[in-house]
Amino acid sequence: MNERIKFEAWDVEKKIMIPWNLWMFADTSPVTCYGDEFPSDGKYFILRQYIGLKDREGKEAIHYDLITHLDRNSGNSIEIVWKDGGWCGKYLRGRVVDSTDEFIFRLTQLEMSRSKIIGNIFQSNIFQKRNEIPN
Repeated sequence: MNERIKFEAWDVEKKIMIPWNLWMFADTSPVTCYGDEFPSDGKYFILRQYIGLKDREGKEAIHYDLITHLDRNSGNSIEIVWKDGGWCGKYLRGRVVDSTDEFIFRLTQLEMSRSKIIGNIFQSNIFQKRNEIPN
């Protein structure tokens, strides 16, 4: 895989996606949050990383994207997550994760070639439903 490492960020306050090339930092210290929330001047952002795979339409897959899968789809969306050292698909039940019945599978290029990106957890309100927005 010779893909560049790419990021974008979800602005929790403004509810918009910010491309990485638009970020400005006051110093040159590296950002090491790996998808977690981090404060920046009183604002909260969540980093999303390109996972190095594309869906069946050639769209780049990014952490927290939602996909449907031709072979695995049971009417539920699948969230792209980082688990056990690799990118995985995590089934969502009723558009909110049901942690008591979690099913996760490893995402490969073959799996992604049978999938279509349909959005992400932020723009579909799943993030807000999980009550992860800081007060």
